[in-house]
Parts: sequence; C-alpha cells; structure tokens
Amino acid sequence: MALKSPISIIGSIRDWNDTAVALAETDDGGASVVLFSRVKSSWIETEAVSAAKLLSLPLLEKARADSIQ
Repeated sequence: MALKSPISIIGSIRDWNDTAVALAETDDGGASVVLFSRVKSSWIETEAVSAAKLLSLPLLEKARADSIQ
C-alpha cells in the first residue's frame, strides 16, 4: 500500500518513546502506521508499531503535534 500524497494523517498523533506516530491514509482507502522522521522531516511508514499499539499510546503534546503537521 502506498501512502496518499500529500500525506493525510487520520486522527491524533501519538507519542511512542518521544517519536511522533500516527495513522496515514493509503491510496487504496486504507491506513498505515507512520512515524515522523526528524532526519527526513517527513512521515515514513513503519512496521515497528502496530495499529493496536498505536491506539494505546499517549497523545503527543499539542504544541509538538502542531509543529509537525
């Protein structure tokens, strides 16, 4: 599944060990877990966090989430 371009985040951005993670829309109408790469300054797909785990994570601090969207 390819990510929709431009990347469209679904729902809230979560905090995973000080890394921003979220769900992003895919071209086929589904969703994929993505993380924000500080090095690339962009969202990238990851399999390190499952969708179920993502939903259990705390919300990312609002100011930080606003700065990367």
